[in-house]
Amino acid sequence: MILSFNDFDELEAHKKYKQLNFPKFNLNQIDNILKNKYNAEEVDVQLFTELQNDPYFNPSHVTKCYAIHDPEVLKNLFSEEEKKDHLEFMRLNGVLNKKIDHSVVEDRLHAIGQGSLLYIFFQSPDGTYLGSFLSTHGQCEKISHELIVFKGIDPENCVIGNVDYKLYLFSLVKAGYLDM
Repeated sequence: MILSFNDFDELEAHKKYKQLNFPKFNLNQIDNILKNKYNAEEVDVQLFTELQNDPYFNPSHVTKCYAIHDPEVLKNLFSEEEKKDHLEFMRLNGVLNKKIDHSVVEDRLHAIGQGSLLYIFFQSPDGTYLGSFLSTHGQCEKISHELIVFKGIDPENCVIGNVDYKLYLFSLVKAGYLDM
């Protein structure tokens, strides 16, 4: 059975979460997780000039960009629905069979569309913890949940009935940090 947000047992997850004393991730921990769990590589964020057009992007904050392009990792990350979207993209646009040059926007977009590349962006206003800017180039529900976990939640928001807390708990389960 696929776990859905609406059917999610928030109370059970809350009880398990309170027992864990779960940490707030810092940038070094996030870097290690992305590199070890997802075989991600850090990419020069200066290549992504389009970020300047995002109203939530703050150029004065520490910005990190990671690329995931390991085929086995991506195969395990993408949902069946996401994989169908990639197949449809390739049917309509062909397959890009070359090493991606991260500085070439067209290559990036094609590789993202066919599911052979995923970018993760985030910012930190203090250089230690994540700020509010979290983004991916390429749709991946599992990575979205991972980013929510990385962001964490303030203790005062850990209240049953708070939708942000429910989403955080749900993301802990979907990202594999909390067993249900």
